[in-house]
Amino acid sequence: MQDLLSGILAQTQPKQNTTATDTITKLCDRLLNSTLLEDRRAAVLGLKGFCREYREAVVTGGLRGLIAELQRDRLDTETVKATLETVLLLFMRDKASQTADVDYIALWLADEFTQREENITLLIDILENKDFYVRLYSLQLLAAVLSNRTERTQQCVFAAPLGISRLVSTLDDHREAIQNDAVMLLLHLVDGHPDIQKLVAFENTFDKTFIIIEREGGVEGGIIARDCLRLIANLLRFNSSNQNLFRETSCIPRLSNLMIVGKGDANWDAQKVKNLILVLEICRLFVVEGSLGTPANQNILFQAGVLMNVLRLAFADSTNIQVRAMALVATADLIRGNKEIQEKFANIDVPYINVSAPGEPNHVQLEPEVIPVTQALLNWALYNSSIYAFDLRVGASMCLEGYFSNNNGTRIAFLEDAIDAYFKDNRGPKNAKLLSGLLDYETDARTDPYRTWFACIIMLHIFEGGQELKDLARSITIGDEDAGEEVVTAIQTISANLVASLQYNLDIRIPIAYIMLLSVWLYEDYDAIDDFLSEGSSVQSLVADVSQSSSHNVLVEGMCTTVLAVLYGYCTTSSPIPRPVLNRLLISRIGRDSFIMKLRLLRRHSLVRDFNPSEILSAEKDATGLPSVFFNRVFIDFFKDRYSRLEKVLDRDPNRDPISPEAIEAQNELAIETMENLQRELEVLKAQLAATEGEKQKTEESLAEEKQKAETTLASNSEIMVAISREREELDGKLKEAEAVIKKLQDHVAAAGKELTDEREKSREIERKLGNTAQSLGLERNKLEKRVKELEDNARKANSRIDSLEKDLGKSKERALQAESALRALKESSANEKAKLESKVKQSEDSTTYMHSMLEES
Repeated sequence: MQDLLSGILAQTQPKQNTTATDTITKLCDRLLNSTLLEDRRAAVLGLKGFCREYREAVVTGGLRGLIAELQRDRLDTETVKATLETVLLLFMRDKASQTADVDYIALWLADEFTQREENITLLIDILENKDFYVRLYSLQLLAAVLSNRTERTQQCVFAAPLGISRLVSTLDDHREAIQNDAVMLLLHLVDGHPDIQKLVAFENTFDKTFIIIEREGGVEGGIIARDCLRLIANLLRFNSSNQNLFRETSCIPRLSNLMIVGKGDANWDAQKVKNLILVLEICRLFVVEGSLGTPANQNILFQAGVLMNVLRLAFADSTNIQVRAMALVATADLIRGNKEIQEKFANIDVPYINVSAPGEPNHVQLEPEVIPVTQALLNWALYNSSIYAFDLRVGASMCLEGYFSNNNGTRIAFLEDAIDAYFKDNRGPKNAKLLSGLLDYETDARTDPYRTWFACIIMLHIFEGGQELKDLARSITIGDEDAGEEVVTAIQTISANLVASLQYNLDIRIPIAYIMLLSVWLYEDYDAIDDFLSEGSSVQSLVADVSQSSSHNVLVEGMCTTVLAVLYGYCTTSSPIPRPVLNRLLISRIGRDSFIMKLRLLRRHSLVRDFNPSEILSAEKDATGLPSVFFNRVFIDFFKDRYSRLEKVLDRDPNRDPISPEAIEAQNELAIETMENLQRELEVLKAQLAATEGEKQKTEESLAEEKQKAETTLASNSEIMVAISREREELDGKLKEAEAVIKKLQDHVAAAGKELTDEREKSREIERKLGNTAQSLGLERNKLEKRVKELEDNARKANSRIDSLEKDLGKSKERALQAESALRALKESSANEKAKLESKVKQSEDSTTYMHSMLEES
């Protein structure tokens, strides 16, 4: 034991004549080659002592040995703990790398672990050890590797057997440090990896995280509760499978319960605010605008009471203003585009809360007045003049936008109520009037420019419903003609307010708001254009403001130019200011090039070019302390979509009226109909071409088959001809043999006949000589006659054989002639078939060429 301690001390406190590098080298060698566990553990502890000052040397010489040691002695808790701690120290930056942008040594360490999946699997397997420090260090080491090589680590964990299951099981460890690190590791592990998200979620992670949150006190909990909420959010974000699992496992009621805050609860520390905002963001993940599952999720959340709990949170008397604003934003998503829920939302009454600045007591009555929720939202949007309440005003306007979304019925009802309310004498912050913010010139506009701005924004969202709503707003008139008062329209009043805001140098948000509203309102509306032009002084003032380039900034000049472009684009020769007159005014006072340049400068301005509606709640403050928020999504979309048309407006003929929207719509419908007809014709031609191509292919296949058959038949006929030729040669040979036999027989018959003649002559001579010897001659004669008879029989047989051979020869000649005739007919048939095939191929090619030409013409 004494020797062991001496060895450790010698390693950790090297002699003066031994350099640190030499000691590290010896320790690395001992770590790799020692056979005793105690020696290897001592080597690990020795390397641990050099990690801070000689980080690079330890990594270079000992990293692979340390990883191998984890595998070799994984069952020894003390050795594993020391090894994990040593590697963790290597991930910490030393003094030399503190200022570097990238820690290359940490990347090197992460690469060494992730090059082999077995290394990550090893770290996960070590989690089976119940020792506190072993588990903690293993989780921290996995987190360090993940932070440096995220994608590769995710792949290794995903491929590890039981990897996800073992990681999630650490959430059940009640030791706080381990639980916290497990949540943080899973939080970053699932980020951006849908497959891992699904595996983690199906390990009952939602239930485990809710247990932790509830044990921590819900939203009152600390950082661990916040991290659990972040983990839930990462598992649900853009993952419909996990969202379905979340709903099916009854997690929505548990989420909804987290939003229940005690009445009069004054404890609104920063952590509670962050936790509640996270809960609201999780609710919003289910109702992302444009997602296919949003309508169903809205209904489910409504039935689970989420909407009512969010509204209670928004209108509770003590709710923090940030939470209140985010609750309204969440409400907007929960009702957006869902007519059934929008109608139920409109019937909800809420207590009126007068929200004051932070640090000041909320001015809440003992029995707050209950008013419709839409009126409460309008109150907050228009009358919260404190700069601290800007987010709340944004949330209120967004909530109204969600209430209007895809529902013209709610838009019309809201606008009609606003018109009725405007002419009633019940003013005050409890009864904010939308039209007052638009039509009344406010004396406090300098201190609260956003009142007019939000009024215009709300009206813009109403106008998204179409021409019917614009006409309803245009019908508003101010003044009693019977009482001798001048009657002015809403458009004329707004234009006068616009001119006044420019003349008195009010905050630029006010004229920008008016111009956003007017530009959208006047576009393609001839009656509205004429209404505006009937007050010629407004046009003159706008032209003067644009022509005096030194008086305003780029935004105001560009916006004024925009509304002038809309006015000229849709005025006519019969307008109050005729089109040619307005053209001359714009050209002479502003100039075409200057007009276009001001539009371009507006288009290129960062507030327009880089506009992002989601950044409105995080906008920076300007010198006045107000948020740098000037534009709205509706106007930006309008301006960008129509910019090319507005830029070229002065190039159009001033003596020619613009085409009416109805005519344009008719032309568009005609063009669409024509395109549809052409598309149908094209589809027919494509079908015909496809059919022709199919027929051509079938014909070619058929011709190829017939050609193959013809070639096969020709080859077969050639074989038959060869066989016939051979048979003919054989028959010719047999014929020659028969002719030779016949010749021999004929010679034999001739010889026999000659012999018979000679014998007859001899017989007659003998008869003459032996006339008297008749008997003997008679005998001789009988013999001779018998002999002659035999010879005659032989001659007859020979003649019969000759006749038979001649018949066979005739048949053979006839068969040869028939074969030659069949061969000639077959050759003629093949030639005819070949000609027909070539004719069909030529016809098919001609048809294909014709169809291609027809397609090109169409």
